[in-house]
Amino acid sequence: MKSLLFTALLLSILGLASAQKVYTYKDIVPIKTIMFYGIDFSNAEIIFESPRHQKIIKHRLYDDFNDEFLTDKSDKLKKCLDKQVIYQEDIQKQRESLKDTLLKMADSSDYQKVVKKYQLTEKEGIGLVFIVKCLDKRHQRVELCPVFFDIASKNVLWIRKTIGKGRNGPLEDRDPSGLDYYWRIRIFHGINKFMKNYSDVIQIQ
Repeated sequence: MKSLLFTALLLSILGLASAQKVYTYKDIVPIKTIMFYGIDFSNAEIIFESPRHQKIIKHRLYDDFNDEFLTDKSDKLKKCLDKQVIYQEDIQKQRESLKDTLLKMADSSDYQKVVKKYQLTEKEGIGLVFIVKCLDKRHQRVELCPVFFDIASKNVLWIRKTIGKGRNGPLEDRDPSGLDYYWRIRIFHGINKFMKNYSDVIQIQ
């Protein structure tokens, strides 16, 4: 009897797994709905910032920038992608467990390692996340990558580096609001560059 129950359970699990569609690079353009996982700062290298500012960036700004994106940029993202965009908070809630001090985000395999660690409530579809590689105050720029991935397998489907810059400095270096303003300009400049060029860089091969 136990063996029959085990067999039935195994078959139901296998049936569920086989029912999950695995998406590929060629599905990015035609798919009608994208799961958007926000801006992931978890493994960002912060260059030439004070330890105090690093803590502010990794905690308060993580929430602020994601909230601002949803408020001010979500409609623009929907228009750019020409899809329904559904925001998922999974990554934002997991940010402490996603840190990996050994990762330097040197190539696409490192981004794949980050995506593999995501614990997602959705079981299939295509996800989009902006993974921040570094916030470089010395060169006054942000380096980040928009990453499309298959949710079921967590395989990266497409990735492209973009750099955000800005001419302005902090309003007041000791003031967190100045720090917020300084990095916001650069992060959203990088994201806006991706959204502006999306139709040109996403091409079915």
